[in-house]
Amino acid sequence: MKKLVDLAKKDVIFFLDNYKDLFFNECDLQMNLAQFLNNREKYDCVYLEYFVPGCTVQKQIESTLVPPYSANIQQNLYIDIVVEKDGEFLPIELKYKTAPLRKNIFRFGEELQGMNVLKNQGARDLGAYDFWRDVNRIECLIKRFDNVKNGIVLFVTNDQGYWTLPKKGTSPNYVNFSMRKGVHDPCKTWQGNTAMSASRPSFKLETDYPIQWMPIVIEKETFKKDEFRYCLLEI
Repeated sequence: MKKLVDLAKKDVIFFLDNYKDLFFNECDLQMNLAQFLNNREKYDCVYLEYFVPGCTVQKQIESTLVPPYSANIQQNLYIDIVVEKDGEFLPIELKYKTAPLRKNIFRFGEELQGMNVLKNQGARDLGAYDFWRDVNRIECLIKRFDNVKNGIVLFVTNDQGYWTLPKKGTSPNYVNFSMRKGVHDPCKTWQGNTAMSASRPSFKLETDYPIQWMPIVIEKETFKKDEFRYCLLEI
């Protein structure tokens, strides 16, 4: 029998390859993907913002934190999308990080010219940290719940810094959280002690993960080649 993660990965990639429109924010991506998965009629249920009490995975989170950090950071989890099939649950976490973008768009039958449609979110170090922390969260769910065998983390962006920075041979504070193409070490630690590292604990993943960036082709607007890319990790 085909694994649930294989089925969902195929559907997510098909969605990204065929949507052909601009996502205006992360919620837009989340809602459209969830609706698409639900309309496929392959899953018993598709959940949005799936609530998991933080106390249920606290031990798993504790085991991944790198000293000197403690687990005194209990938070409830809200998984972006969860699909269920035959008693198995697959969590899907999403990230959509944007660079500024101005485009003509149509609203209520009228063309609006030169609109600021995407924000400059910046802070690539935090965006990369949050991506890898999503991987960590799903690993913790897999260890805690017997009915969670795998998960998916999807990252979509038009900020080329995510797939080009940091440059090889440089060592900025967030170098261990890099999202450049290639295989990435499981130890996710900051290079220095900063206010950021104090509030965002270092952690260790279960294994190495390969990053591969793929283009998203958007036909309804005039975009540069490879202006939008995504990477998708199976956990």
